[in-house]
Amino acid sequence: MLRAVPGRAWLREAVTRATRHARRSVPLRTGRRGRELGWHADAGDDKLRLVMRRTAGAPLEPVLDPGTWASDEALAFAVPSPDDARVAFGKAVGGTHDAVIHVLDVDRGELLPDRPRGTAHTAPAWRPDGSGFFYAACPDPGEVPAGDEPHWNAIYEHRLGSGAPARRIFGDDQHNEHWCSVEVSECGRFAILTRWDYVHANVVYLLRLADDVLVPVAPEMRSLNQVQVIGDADRPRRRRAELLLLGARRRAAATAAVAYPHTMRDGLPLDLDDGDDVGFVHAVRGIVGGAVHLASPAEIYVVKIDSWFSQRWLGFSHKLLGRVGVAYRITLRIPPFVPNRVVAERYLARTRSGYGPAAAPQALHIAQTGTDNDRRLVSRLCPRAALFWWSGATRRHGRGALMAYLPAPDGHAAWYAELASAGDWSPSRTVGTSPVELAGLAHARPAA
Repeated sequence: MLRAVPGRAWLREAVTRATRHARRSVPLRTGRRGRELGWHADAGDDKLRLVMRRTAGAPLEPVLDPGTWASDEALAFAVPSPDDARVAFGKAVGGTHDAVIHVLDVDRGELLPDRPRGTAHTAPAWRPDGSGFFYAACPDPGEVPAGDEPHWNAIYEHRLGSGAPARRIFGDDQHNEHWCSVEVSECGRFAILTRWDYVHANVVYLLRLADDVLVPVAPEMRSLNQVQVIGDADRPRRRRAELLLLGARRRAAATAAVAYPHTMRDGLPLDLDDGDDVGFVHAVRGIVGGAVHLASPAEIYVVKIDSWFSQRWLGFSHKLLGRVGVAYRITLRIPPFVPNRVVAERYLARTRSGYGPAAAPQALHIAQTGTDNDRRLVSRLCPRAALFWWSGATRRHGRGALMAYLPAPDGHAAWYAELASAGDWSPSRTVGTSPVELAGLAHARPAA
């Protein structure tokens, strides 16, 4: 039928002319040795080839040319190592799916004998030193029951020249339809590992490359998350990194989390009495536990105030003509609760095994004048501590208050939350945070 359509030959020729043209990409990257890589194809080429310019002004050289392969073989991806000495590329048959990773030594033009584990490989993410790479794959035949090979997608790490099978570092042992992806952070200190339920939701973990510790960031499959690690690649000894998690303002709370994950050995110490509502206490434990896990402070102060307190105490400096002076991060003062309002003040110090009770180096709340308190800077008295205040008498009032000062690169970040007892003790008022962020903190780790 189509052959009888008038002008079909002309249309075929026009389409051919439109698709037969030279194609050039912008440089994909410039490696540490000044090499420039890009994708090129001439007008008569069906497939793009990877080319390299070794130095400025040097001619382009082919690195990978799928045009020389069998007609049914395709180049699915190609990822240069950080120093451009090698290229990990995926070769597939009959399309670009079910690729297998091969590694090319660029200088010698030879394939390495490495054979990464698994099938249906995805584009790899190189370690910063070029010693290996991470990639997602399905299991090899024989690793799972027959017929399950296309499932159980996971993240593996392949070390060049090791001869050992790639190490499975991340996946799901319960849901075989989930799939995974991986990338290395720009600062070069973390692999960002994501497991997906199709495209509806995902969980995100970080693999700390210095010691292979797995750090949960969004560990529950309940939303769509995107994580970016902000750091400085030129300062590898920097001890802090910052997380941006789409949908929750965790920037301050997550400042040191990826560097120092710690737990509380004996649980969060809350001094309870008959006036405390169990639901509010549970909410406080979850939020504070998550904040500690993410901020990873060197010290923790937990202070119970006799009853509800308002957001006016947030960022307190001193009272002047009946008004509250609110300080900025680096000038935050210890909120001047009078000592008779303080039911209990607990102090915990970080050790190798987690956080545990210790003798406090100082009392936070003392009898003083407003002028005296103006000199009690958090940045001076406890620069590495996380401080929390929570309210008692919640059964009687039906509402509770929780306030936090969390260590950050530029001082402390402060927030306040009022929780109401309307069934679930959810936030009814927030300052410096949000209900979404508080929910994220509560689920950042199992409550201590």
